Amino acid sequence: MPKQALIVRKRGRPCTYSSDIAETICARLAAGESLNALCKDDGFPPESTVRLWVLDDHDGFAAKYARARDIGLDVRADAMEAKILAEPDTQRARLLWDNDRWYLSKLAPKRYGDALNIKGDMNVNITMAQRILEAREACRAGGCAPPSPLHQAAAPARR
Repeated sequence: MPKQALIVRKRGRPCTYSSDIAETICARLAAGESLNALCKDDGFPPESTVRLWVLDDHDGFAAKYARARDIGLDVRADAMEAKILAEPDTQRARLLWDNDRWYLSKLAPKRYGDALNIKGDMNVNITMAQRILEAREACRAGGCAPPSPLHQAAAPARR
């Protein structure tokens, strides 16, 4: 007999955790099916209930769910090539490829995201702000050059 625990919520019908249903959900997620699609089938709880089971971690369901989602992403990545090769229209095939690649990069950016090649020059150049600060300090210390004639003509006469 499956182990069951009643979860009491203020609104809606009470939902019952079942280890059999949880195993079926994990198996279908690992096969690449989305949680939204499988929760629409009869006999399955709503998507929000399954997410609450993950948050509440009934019988270690959170770890099983995470592992199943991870395997499901690999299945989806493996299925990309077959789907693209079966498409006769190259423009549509490219669109399908880009769509799946984008989707996977958002769900698992470390594995399927674009690699970031960050290269920097270790010889840091002095920025304009740094030059201005150095010039101000030099002027305060009395090492300023006299103003150019252009600055004197533009400046108002002092009394």
